[in-house]
Amino acid sequence: MKQESTFESSSYSTSGIASGTETESNSSSVVNYLEDLYARAHDAREGYQKAAELTESQSLKQFFGENSVQRSEFALELEGLLRTMGEEPDGDASILGKVHQGWMHIVSKFSEGEANLLSECQRGEEAALESYEETLNTMELPNSVAGAVERQRDRVRGELAKLRELEVAALTQS
Repeated sequence: MKQESTFESSSYSTSGIASGTETESNSSSVVNYLEDLYARAHDAREGYQKAAELTESQSLKQFFGENSVQRSEFALELEGLLRTMGEEPDGDASILGKVHQGWMHIVSKFSEGEANLLSECQRGEEAALESYEETLNTMELPNSVAGAVERQRDRVRGELAKLRELEVAALTQS
């Protein structure tokens, strides 16, 4: 259930970016959610880079590399949205993201096949998808922000489905 919005429909310019009549607390909440998505995009970018390094499969290297580039694009888009709101995002991955990448490295070294690596990528995407859903279901976002978040969420959802298919294929080959 969506929270009551503290935005008034007249508080947005035609570009969909909040103007000065919004409440400060709701603006702060939107910024917090966008910063979380921004950090997750960086985590995913680095996680996919790490997965590409760890796999021996050329097709998975390409898949992971493409997803890393996609998440860089997500981060740039979110960075632009944050800047329009007067925020300067931090460009680093989160501590939790770095821990997950370390875990991926351990999993790849001590397990056979690609299925475990794909499973770890799935876990990261599932967490990202939860953050996108929470943002969309909790916050009343300006149209331009909501559109960007929805597009990114849909792409994450699609990549998660591909990861699941790849994992099933990897398990049947083992």
